[in-house]
Amino acid sequence: MSKKKLFIAVLLVCATFARAETAHFSVGVSADGVTISATLRYAGDTPYVSLGDLLRDLGGAVRVLPEQLQANHVGKTVILGDGDVAVSAPGLSYSLIHPARAQDEDIYISLVDTPGFFSRAYQIQVEQVEAPLPPPSLTPITPEESLLEEPEELMLEGLAPLSAPAADMESGEEELTDALLGELLTEETEADPEDEPGAVSVDDAGPFSLIVTSIVLDPGHGGQDSGAAVGDDVVEKDISLGIALHLRHLLKEMTLSAIHLTRDGDVDMSPNMRAKAANAAGGDLLISIHVGYAGTPFAEGTTIFSDQLPLLSDGRATQELREQFAARRTYGEQAAPLAHHIAQNLAAGKDTLGPVTVRMAPLILQRFAEMPCVLIETAYLSNPEQVALFSDEAYLEKAAQSLAFAIISALRENAH
Repeated sequence: MSKKKLFIAVLLVCATFARAETAHFSVGVSADGVTISATLRYAGDTPYVSLGDLLRDLGGAVRVLPEQLQANHVGKTVILGDGDVAVSAPGLSYSLIHPARAQDEDIYISLVDTPGFFSRAYQIQVEQVEAPLPPPSLTPITPEESLLEEPEELMLEGLAPLSAPAADMESGEEELTDALLGELLTEETEADPEDEPGAVSVDDAGPFSLIVTSIVLDPGHGGQDSGAAVGDDVVEKDISLGIALHLRHLLKEMTLSAIHLTRDGDVDMSPNMRAKAANAAGGDLLISIHVGYAGTPFAEGTTIFSDQLPLLSDGRATQELREQFAARRTYGEQAAPLAHHIAQNLAAGKDTLGPVTVRMAPLILQRFAEMPCVLIETAYLSNPEQVALFSDEAYLEKAAQSLAFAIISALRENAH
């Protein structure tokens, strides 16, 4: 393209991209994912999103060159043309519905092309979701401290768009029989204050013990699904299980609630199977334990998530799906203040788990679980300093102690 043509093309794009908004996306990568935002602009009536915004939040980048547009992610470069529908890369060649556009050293593709682009180019599932909701208004633990400090990145384990009613099994998934559920679910009976010296009475434990009588802990990943990893020795599935085992012991000792695990060993479990195990246990609360991974080595601390509904198209919503959304909304409303209370108590502790943030995003577990769900990412394996800490078993126990204190305090506060 000549400089004159390129100049004219830029003028046309600037003229059409007159209105700027923000679009929010659920981006799933295998069992993991993130929730990110991107600039949304319009070319006439056609909405376009910033490919640069999306890729930068995923650790990628874009380059605008005179003869081509480059989108880089996970070591793969995809080539687009300014004002062209062609997309190409080694082993990839297809056409967009609307032409790509270059503006302000960024690349824009149409909103309708975005899911297909990420699916074909990088095998990543992308779906637009509603804007993040503001946190509920809560009284700080200490008046002199602010509630939370939120970073710019939105890292999340377990994101997925809602695509089927909760009762449906995922394609190819094994039917869960009673026997299989017995293998998946490790149940703990209620602690007896006479047999357990560390146990507390219902009155001592607070009124929430009368409501939450069953807590299900879900160690993320397992089996062939290792989650985030640094070499062969520091693996997310092992860290999440180690913390969950310590946390089970502490919660059993400190409360009268029954404590369950979705897994107590290194076994494969899909999100559907985890939720079915939690439902079979009659859980009142599901707490999923994970470790985060960011595109920067400087990310640190703990991130706590509660559910946010994805977009629901009225044109395709069956009555069954509407009922599922209503139940899921109720669970999300119950989990959100609890997540904030847990975050407040962790932040007040000023120890093991570092800075604390709280987020709302679509949780894949909440698609199937019949109870409120809180997902906790306890660190970032992309941060070398935190990798060193989680190689120490004593640190895992200390992290579980911080979580146990925060969860028990939050349950009491949330009851009032």
